[in-house]
Amino acid sequence: MKLIIHSSERKEYVHLPEREPDDLPRALRSEEIAPERTLLGQALPAEDVVDDVGSRDLLGEYLYDEDEEVEQEEIASEAGDPETGAAWKHSRWPGVIFISALVVLGAIWYLATRSERGLQLAHIKVEGATLLSNEEILQLAGIDHSVPFYQINLKQIEVRLLNHSLIRSAHVRRELDPATLVLSIQERQPVALLRADSTSGTSAGETFIIDRDGLLLRPKLIAGLRDPAKILQVPLLSGVSTRDTAAFRAMANMVTTIAAMDSGALKNAIGELRRTPTGAYVIYTSETVTPIFLGSPFDREFHTAIEEQREGNVPNHEASLFNKQLQLLARVWKAQLQNELRAGHALYIDARFSGQIILKHKSQTGTSVGTPSSHAALPPEPNHAQYATNANKRSTN
Repeated sequence: MKLIIHSSERKEYVHLPEREPDDLPRALRSEEIAPERTLLGQALPAEDVVDDVGSRDLLGEYLYDEDEEVEQEEIASEAGDPETGAAWKHSRWPGVIFISALVVLGAIWYLATRSERGLQLAHIKVEGATLLSNEEILQLAGIDHSVPFYQINLKQIEVRLLNHSLIRSAHVRRELDPATLVLSIQERQPVALLRADSTSGTSAGETFIIDRDGLLLRPKLIAGLRDPAKILQVPLLSGVSTRDTAAFRAMANMVTTIAAMDSGALKNAIGELRRTPTGAYVIYTSETVTPIFLGSPFDREFHTAIEEQREGNVPNHEASLFNKQLQLLARVWKAQLQNELRAGHALYIDARFSGQIILKHKSQTGTSVGTPSSHAALPPEPNHAQYATNANKRSTN
């Protein structure tokens, strides 16, 4: 910083600190000039000081980059004027806006609650009820129509619906235009009947219903059915105890599997599924009560010693003979077997032999029935013919 004194002899002070661009050092500098002028006996005119400062300001503006000025203006505009911010903090407008927002929200809440209090239940709709009647479901729900629509406890209604043994799940929801409660239920689907044996204590001789989940239901305790006879139109399981949960659940799953084969060909054909003491299964048809011998799920396809030597060891991962014979039975049931049984000439059907369904007539002759595409026009293979001969011999003994 340089200081020039106006006198006859111009002196220049050097080695002074450089002028800082801030306004505060500039003000301090102007205050420091006056005492120095007074000590030297010379006073600096005010216009000279102004001219000196003004000239330096002009030089600074000339050297100032315009881009930096624009950038500083943008930063200043984003940051906001501190004086304006301070004024806004001390202003009364924030409080007014906050109070106005509370008033608006309160008005909206008041109007909404007023409309909800005045809305009443107009309609009740039941969904998913095929076995139970709508009257039974409405009685179980126990809905109070005097309670406002939005104050009805939906969870309590669902709990009351689940008290019925035939309802597997329940869900209640609201709908508008008009105000409606929708009672959506899922019923337990009966799969089979199971009669308790004499060792079951107080429930001896009682018939139970088995659903898809393997749960035992008592028909005499099920109220509100549309058609009580419809719930009993399922196959009967025999040869198994109600205490053997794994056994009767396996049989119920077997009934479901057989009924679904070949687009439900055997769905209405099973009247009873019986398990023998040896673990084999027998189906008794629903129309003619004709036995169909199925064998055991653990049976394997028969191979002679010559076949095993020619083909090597039989693979363990081959399809179960039991399942293959069930699929074959389902394919030929509607095409041939059903009409034969309805004619009244069939004594029994044997599905235990690989690749063939043997139909035993009452005239003591056996007929081998296979798939329509592969066995109808072809004579049975030697080993299959031997199976049929053995079956005939067993029936005559």
